Amino acid sequence: MAESQERVYRVLFHNQGKIFDVFVRSVGRAELFGFLELEDFVFSNPTSVVIDPTEDKLRNEFDSVKRVFIPIANVERIDEVNEVGEAKITESDGTQIHQFPTPERPKR
Repeated sequence: MAESQERVYRVLFHNQGKIFDVFVRSVGRAELFGFLELEDFVFSNPTSVVIDPTEDKLRNEFDSVKRVFIPIANVERIDEVNEVGEAKITESDGTQIHQFPTPERPKR
């Protein structure tokens, strides 16, 4: 159990034209079909007086959130990391976002 609490995952996902780069302790398949569940958000401890406004915005947004459900198609990447990095939101120019292919339904 102690080992799983030490694990940290870096998750990159797309949301409303932006790329979110967050760190969580728990990633798993949600009970909702087609969604990924993120729990226990982790933020870096700033060692300087300067605070990054992007990370502060994420901290405020996810501070009281118990779980987040992200559509699997929006997830770009999941990495297990050794250290918590800087959470951030970046604007997406749309060149890296590709819609997941879906089969066409036959016409009736």
